[in-house]
Parts: sequence; structure tokens; C-alpha cells
Amino acid sequence: MLAKEEEEWRLVGNLLNNLGLVNRQLKDYASSVKHYKETVKLTKRLGFPFGISAAYINLGDAYKLNGQFLDAMACEDSAITLLRTFDNLEYLQVAYLAKALISINMNDAQNATMYADSVDYYLSLQRVFNNEIDLLNVRAKIAALKGDFKNAYNLNNAYHEHMDSLNTITNQDKLAELQAIYGKERIENDLKEARNQNKLLEQQKELDEANWRMLFLLLAGVSVVIIGFSYIRYVNKLRKQQAYFSQGLINQVDSKEIAELLFVSVKSVENYRSRICKKLNLDARNNSLLMWVMENKRILEQKQ
Repeated sequence: MLAKEEEEWRLVGNLLNNLGLVNRQLKDYASSVKHYKETVKLTKRLGFPFGISAAYINLGDAYKLNGQFLDAMACEDSAITLLRTFDNLEYLQVAYLAKALISINMNDAQNATMYADSVDYYLSLQRVFNNEIDLLNVRAKIAALKGDFKNAYNLNNAYHEHMDSLNTITNQDKLAELQAIYGKERIENDLKEARNQNKLLEQQKELDEANWRMLFLLLAGVSVVIIGFSYIRYVNKLRKQQAYFSQGLINQVDSKEIAELLFVSVKSVENYRSRICKKLNLDARNNSLLMWVMENKRILEQKQ
């Protein structure tokens, strides 16, 4: 094997253990024994006490299923000896449960009871729920072996009730795990959707701002055009009024007629006369403006 060539011994051990388990499921117990024996050899080579003890427990179970009860008992004893060196109470319970089941297969109710009591002792030091349930099954088999069928019936019912509870707890744990995974995915999707929504809102905001800027520029442009047009119109009107006024002065038209012509009040015309006189340094009281116009009539007509 490639794993052996690379001295990946732990990987080899896992592969051998899995092969033993597969053959056990296929009820090929002889092949299961073969693979578990190789697992024991390999774990011994690695010098891993827990691995060795677990391999012995598995090998003992394979021996039991293959009908080799004495070999099975010897393997469980080897596992117990190792487990006691580092006080692994959980697997000590497993090993004694295995010994009790082997004794039941050998119709040895007395030793089976003794091993079951050992499991009880180690359970009092460390409770392991799975092992407590398995002990009920062992006690039910021992009671049946002794002919105490009523007690065997009650213990068997208790065993199945506990198994149902264990399955319910396991299913609830799996459900909780799935809910946690789904919840996490839902939260991530919600966050992703929120980010996309924020991005769309930001894009819409930028678009709205651009539209407002464009509208402002458009309104500003229209305002400039209107103001420009109004100013030009005002200047043209003013020039036209000035031309009418000048023409009125040239033609010696009085203020009333000029006011009617320009659609303004007589007072406005008089004020305009006064301003012109002031600019020309003329005396507004003695027809000085009229005289000035007559003197400069040719120049004014040329400008008209």
C-alpha cells in the first residue's frame, strides 16, 4: 500500500479499522477479525495505549460475533489492563459491557452479572448516557437468561424508551445544527440583499442628485436668458423713449404731448428734462434746453 510505503501508519490504522467495521456490517466476521488483528499489531507498533485498547475492544467484538468467545474475552481483558493504566472510565465501561455480552453468549449468567456490576461501578464514577442505556439491554438479557422474564420485559422496555429518547435528542441536535446552518445562510443572504439594496439606493441618490443639478443648470440658463431678454427689451425701450423725447425736443413739442407719446406722466417728462439740463450744465428755468436743442439740431438729427 502507498500509505505503508510513506509510513503513514496512523492512516493505515484508520483504514484497517474501517475495513474491519465494513466487514462486520457485511457479517463477514472472519475478515473483520483479520483486519482488527492487523489494527492491533499496528497500534502496538505506534505505541499508542488508547489506540491499542480500542483495537482490542473491536477485535474482541469481532471474535464474539465469529463465535470465538474465549479469544473475545482475552481481547477485552487486554483492553481493560491497558485502560486501567490511564483511568479511561468511559472505555472501561465499554470493555466490561463487552465481557458481559460475551458471557451471555456463553450462557454464563453469573459472570455476566459480575461484569454488569463492574459497569455500574464505573458509571457511578463517570456517567456516560450511551453506556447506561447499553447496560439496561445487558441487564434485560441476563434476566432472560436467568428465567426472570418479567424483569427482562421491564428492562427491555426501559432500554427501548431510553433509545427512543436518545434518538430524539440526536435528531433534535441535528435539527438544531441544520437550523443554525440555515439561520446563518439566511442572515448572510439578508446581509447580501441589504448591501445590494443600499447600493441601489446610493445609485438612485446619485442619479437624483445629477437630475437636480441638471434641473438647476437648466433653470439657471432659462433665468439668464429671461433676464438678458428683459434687459435688452428694457434698453431698447429706453432708447426708443430717448429717441421720441429727442425728436419731441427738436420739433418743439411740449411736455404733455411727449408724455402722451411715451405713455408716461408729464412729471416724468419734466424730470427727464431736468436731468438732461443738469448733465449739460444748463439752467432748466429759462428754456435753456430748447435753445441748446435748436443750436445742436443738425447734430441731433444726424444721430437720429
